[in-house]
Amino acid sequence: MVKELQGIAKVMAHVDEKPYIEGDLKPLKLAQLESKLNALPDEMKGIFNKMKSSFDKNRTKVDVALNDGEELPFCGGIDVIHTPGHTLGHVCLYLKKNKVLITGDMLNIKDGKLVPSSKDINFDDDMNLKSIEKIGGYDVKYVICYHSGLYKKEC
Repeated sequence: MVKELQGIAKVMAHVDEKPYIEGDLKPLKLAQLESKLNALPDEMKGIFNKMKSSFDKNRTKVDVALNDGEELPFCGGIDVIHTPGHTLGHVCLYLKKNKVLITGDMLNIKDGKLVPSSKDINFDDDMNLKSIEKIGGYDVKYVICYHSGLYKKEC
């Protein structure tokens, strides 16, 4: 999909994530699985092979490398918040004007409450929990979680 949008859309990612997206480095989770490949059941080996194939096919150039604290000039200003844990270069985006926090894979909604993402999907769960603390000071009305949708803060 990204290749189809080249020249139309720009790929933006945290500077720490750039070498993984561009294919210069193997994604850490993929490397972790590969190091255990011989001990994995056949089903997991199949999943690993699909992940590796997908990674190999989906490398792309990062047009804009983002940094923590940077403000993007869209939608009335968007703060880039470096929130490592899920990956080393994970970011959250805070849309100031509308008080919307996009948390990506850092948080989920479960039983109507915001919860940390599962330890199973994080590169470093302790780092993820520290990143959750980091976003605690933002004035937020809405949270968008990648896997579980929109959370509206009760006033």
